[in-house]
Amino acid sequence: MAVNIDIGNASAVKGWLDAQIKAKQFRPCGHLLFKSLRYRMSGSTVSSTRVMFIPQCERRSFVWRRHPVPDLEMERELLAQFGQLDEISCPKDCKFFRHRWVSRVQGFLPASLRWLRWLPLVIQLVKAVSGSK
Repeated sequence: MAVNIDIGNASAVKGWLDAQIKAKQFRPCGHLLFKSLRYRMSGSTVSSTRVMFIPQCERRSFVWRRHPVPDLEMERELLAQFGQLDEISCPKDCKFFRHRWVSRVQGFLPASLRWLRWLPLVIQLVKAVSGSK
């Protein structure tokens, strides 16, 4: 049974994902991503691009209910083209689970530390502008 949501609507898929996290089918993990995929469809006279939104695990750890674990391309096809979002969940004892706040801190720190390399130049500039030696 496929989930009856419009995978072309980011808000609908995000709402479904949040509900699945509350239902403990997914965990609030830093590796759980919300991806958009673009499919270009072209016919003899018309071409269009369809955007679809799906959950994705950075560590490829989803548990599949009725399918063996597919390769990345087949996973995208099953989720995006056939809307089989109800087929996946996070493993209960996932070895790669990382709280989202930990991921945010780990992403923030390197960006913050990059500014430290400019600190000596900023100090020299302040000294030059203020006239102190």
